[in-house]
Amino acid sequence: MGIRDDLHIKKDGSDFKKHTPYYTTIPQQRRPFWQWFKIVKFPEGFASNISRNVKDGKISGLKSHDCHVLLQRVLPVVIRPYLSKETDIVVILCKLEQIFPPAFFDVMVHLAVHLPREALLGGPVPMRWMFPIERKLGNLKDYFSHDQSETMMGRGTGATLSVFTCSARMLHGRKTVQWSQLEMEPAYWYILNNCDEVEPFKAEHKEILKRESHLDLEDRHRKSFPKWFKARVNALHKEGSSEVNDELYALSFGPDNTVSTFTSCNVSGICWHVKQLEETKAVQNSGFIGQCC
Repeated sequence: MGIRDDLHIKKDGSDFKKHTPYYTTIPQQRRPFWQWFKIVKFPEGFASNISRNVKDGKISGLKSHDCHVLLQRVLPVVIRPYLSKETDIVVILCKLEQIFPPAFFDVMVHLAVHLPREALLGGPVPMRWMFPIERKLGNLKDYFSHDQSETMMGRGTGATLSVFTCSARMLHGRKTVQWSQLEMEPAYWYILNNCDEVEPFKAEHKEILKRESHLDLEDRHRKSFPKWFKARVNALHKEGSSEVNDELYALSFGPDNTVSTFTSCNVSGICWHVKQLEETKAVQNSGFIGQCC
């Protein structure tokens, strides 16, 4: 079949020679493998300190959850330098289909053809999970009785602005500081730019700016929107318009420059802390890594 000819048993005089498989390594190659396990850090609560279970080139004493983490999260990363890149997997599967019966090639074998391309197009699987969306839909359903239509879910409850619905709980290291206007402006813009209830006002403001000029539209929009937004919301509030609720009215006045900072917080069950705290810890929760588009 021509698959990995260099691994086939070959005749050497009167003997047969069997080559070493790719998955075998020498001690010098295994040493970085175990050293990596000694320094790896996981998010708090994600797994136990696996580095304590690495001794003399062996891993022992892991609980079932740690074994799952090891197989599903750690090994796919740490074994990459030891594997050769397969570029003809489709051809290999076609050749194997000439030998093995069709029942052997179930969906799990066939996924090997499509998963690499899907990962390149869509990114890591957790970034495309439906679980966060299902949890959000479940929260929205709790606001209505069972006899109300699910179409009402898109209207919101008016109780809390969308940008503040994250279930965050501050934990330790509280300190009160005074932010300057230069520090407050990007924080306030982040809130306005990520609040669903503000979107209609942003669209209205952009249309006004477009009638003046299309030059530097986004830059002019960001600089002038907060002041225009305050005046517009206050005018609607005085008229008793249903477009403005109490939360949106309060948001238009901007944030207070007295800010409480914390060294750790809990967001959706995950603990996050500042980078200085993790230097003495076996876990890492000061941030995340993502690919910029």
